[in-house]
Amino acid sequence: MIEELEKLGLEELEMPSWLKELTPESMVNDPLPLTDLLENSLYYPSAGSDGTPIRYLAGNIYSFFYVDYCMKQEKIINDIKKGCKGYDLLAMHSLPAHEELLPEKWPPTASDRDPHSKEYSSLTFESWMVKDRFCIWAVFQRRADFPSSHGPERFSLLYLSAEGLTVFTEIYGKYKKVPKAIAVIQPGHGFGGNWTNFQDPQAIFPQTVMSNPDGQPEMLLHGGIGGIRFYREPCWPSYNKLRGFHMSKSYTTVGFWTK
Repeated sequence: MIEELEKLGLEELEMPSWLKELTPESMVNDPLPLTDLLENSLYYPSAGSDGTPIRYLAGNIYSFFYVDYCMKQEKIINDIKKGCKGYDLLAMHSLPAHEELLPEKWPPTASDRDPHSKEYSSLTFESWMVKDRFCIWAVFQRRADFPSSHGPERFSLLYLSAEGLTVFTEIYGKYKKVPKAIAVIQPGHGFGGNWTNFQDPQAIFPQTVMSNPDGQPEMLLHGGIGGIRFYREPCWPSYNKLRGFHMSKSYTTVGFWTK
């Protein structure tokens, strides 16, 4: 993880105090520290169970917020339990907080949003798309037999079964927070079950993110299935400084872009 940060020209930052002071008991008994979790976070809508952002950015970013309505809770729990090399789970907590995080009706309907949006006017969620309703919070801790050069002492993952635009407007917007980084990786429009194209800079999701009055993310992660030649340009043109590419064994490419 730290080696990957260096390849991208990013610094390892000090772990925030709220994360340092967490215990398994406080994760269960205390209120969800949502504002802390949102601060300097990475936001990943249509995340699946992709660990690329954590592998490359943990230590510069300590809080990862994943969102996807097409994943089953059991699958995500099993993937979290498999963990990351060199890390154990400090704790994993299934939160009864879905309605608290998204108090409005979900999934949204056209009447819930801008009636002039052609995308929202045709928005439908088929029952096969929405697998489960769940919210899971997990904190990972580096094992004692792994050196500090391996990665940060701890990092946090919040996983919410929900729709990406709704979460951005209703959670980041409500608390006036801006994610430090945003991941648009194989977001699944078309046959993938996503109702809009997160990669299209003129579509409603990127327009909402980039017009946020509280600010814009510093970094964009953009990629998907296929080689580098498919992702030589960022999907959102404002992010035009390439820091590096990652290609996985499964032939998925991710570019790391800043302004």
